[in-house]
Amino acid sequence: MPVFLKLKLITTYQYLQIRFDNTIKMLASFIYIFHLIIYNPVVIFLPCLAFNQATGYNVNVLAPATTIFCVFYTAIGGLKTVVWTDTLQTISILLGLFAVLGMGLYQGGDVSTIFEVAKSGERLDIFNFNIDPTIRDNFWTYALGSTAMWMVDVSINQGTLQRLNAVPTFAHAKM
Repeated sequence: MPVFLKLKLITTYQYLQIRFDNTIKMLASFIYIFHLIIYNPVVIFLPCLAFNQATGYNVNVLAPATTIFCVFYTAIGGLKTVVWTDTLQTISILLGLFAVLGMGLYQGGDVSTIFEVAKSGERLDIFNFNIDPTIRDNFWTYALGSTAMWMVDVSINQGTLQRLNAVPTFAHAKM
C-alpha cells in the first residue's frame, strides 16, 4: 500500500506496467478477467442456491435478480455503498455465527458433546496432518490454501486496493 500511495497508483496493473512492461500488465489483466469469469458466477450462484433451499424460489430467477440488484445499487451508490454493504454483511455473518453457536450449545448440551458429534460426522478433519493431496480436508489444505488466498487478497487484489485507496491516508488504510 505505501508503494501505491507514493506512486499515486490506483490499480495493480499500473504498477506492473511501471515495474515490468505492458506485456506483463496485459497478461495479469487477462488472468484477472479469467479469474472473475470463473469466480463471479460461483459467488452469485451459491447464495441463490442457499436462498432456494430455504424458500423454494427458482435459482434461475434468483441469480439474474441478484446480479441486477447488485449492479444497480453499486452503480447508484458507488464505493460508499459497497463499503456499507460489506459492513452489513460482516455484521450479518457474525450474528449468524453467534446464533448458530447459541443454538448448538442449547440443543447439544455442552461443548464436549458438540465436538463429539462434529468428529463422528467427520467435520473436524482439520487436525488430520496426512500430506496425501487426494484428501479433501486436512491441515495442509487449509494452511496452504488459506495462506495463499489471504496473501493474494490483501496484497494485489484490485477490489482490496480500491477499498484501501478510498481512505485518505495510509494510517486509515491500516485500521
